Amino acid sequence: QYSNAGDKAYQRGDWSQAIKSYSQAIEKRPGWHYPYMMRGKVYLKQEKYDQAIEDLSKALETHQTIELFLGRGGAYLQQKQYEPAIRDYNAVLKIGHVHEAYRNLAWIKSTCPKSFCRDGKRAVEFAKKAIALAGKNTARLDTLAAAYAATGQFEEAISTQQEALFMAKDEGYPETEINELEEHLQSYQNRQPWRDEPKSVLNFFKKLF
Repeated sequence: QYSNAGDKAYQRGDWSQAIKSYSQAIEKRPGWHYPYMMRGKVYLKQEKYDQAIEDLSKALETHQTIELFLGRGGAYLQQKQYEPAIRDYNAVLKIGHVHEAYRNLAWIKSTCPKSFCRDGKRAVEFAKKAIALAGKNTARLDTLAAAYAATGQFEEAISTQQEALFMAKDEGYPETEINELEEHLQSYQNRQPWRDEPKSVLNFFKKLF
C-alpha cells in the first residue's frame, strides 16, 4: 500500500510525498529492500548523496543488483569517495558486463586526484569496452579522451575530446557542460591530464534513474 503510493509519487516527480510513503513502508516492513531502494533513488534525484548511500546500502544487505551497486557507486563518486565507488563498480562487473560501470571506472582510473586510484592503461581498456558495449556518446568519448591523456596520448585525447564536444553541441547540451568539456580539451592541448576536482564530475549516472 505505502510502496504503491510511493511509486505513484515517484512517477509524477513528487519527491517529498515519495519519501514519506517509502518511509511508511519501511516502518511496516523494515527488512524489505524495495522501499529502501526507491527512497535511495529519490535521494539521488535530490542530490542528497549521504542519505542515498545509507538507503542503498540497506537495500544491498538483502538484494544485490546491478542497479543498486551502480546507484551507490554513483553517489560515492559524487562525494569523491573513490575507493568505495571502485568497489561498487567492480561488484557490478562481477554480475555482468555493464557499460556504465566500465565508463565510470575508466573515469576514476583516468582522473582521480589520488594517484593510487589511477591506472591509465586500464582506463583506456575500460573506456573502449564501454563504447564497444553501448556505442559512442558524449560521456563515453569524454572518458576515453581522459584515459588517453592519462597515458600521455595527447593527440588521441584531443581528437577524441573534439568529437565529444561536437556531439554535445549537436545534441544541445547545457552551456555549463559544454564549458566543462572545453576545459578538458584545453587541458589536453596543454599536454596535461585531467584531474577530477569537486566541480568536474558530470552527473550522467543520474540518468539511470
